[in-house]
Amino acid sequence: MILVRVLFFGPARGLVKTDVLDLPLRKGGTLADVRQALCDQYPELERLLPSCRLAVNLEYVAPDAPLIDKDEVAVIPPVSGGAGDRSIWVDLFDQELPMGEIRQFVSGDPRGGGASFSRGQLVRRLTPSTVP
Repeated sequence: MILVRVLFFGPARGLVKTDVLDLPLRKGGTLADVRQALCDQYPELERLLPSCRLAVNLEYVAPDAPLIDKDEVAVIPPVSGGAGDRSIWVDLFDQELPMGEIRQFVSGDPRGGGASFSRGQLVRRLTPSTVP
């Protein structure tokens, strides 16, 4: 038996009413097993989980990737929202990021910042001081 730590964000956190859950799995358990166990334990997640991404130790991996004891699994729901004309910018790129546009977007606003994923790995923080 292994124990994985599951982190919930956004609406997933609201449905399970916790930020963190320690989930026991059989040895050799996978992300698919995590999804099934979460649906069994929290039936209200069943409609949301198909649109969520699961990351293991800050990286997206295949659903059949084996987990080991003490792995951290993040349940990441789809992202949307924002208010006003340019208060939030969400975009997908399959090429080099437009750093000039990003710099302009986050500069001048003390709340400026962002998140980026590269090769499946979360880039922790993008602020005016970290943009070249």
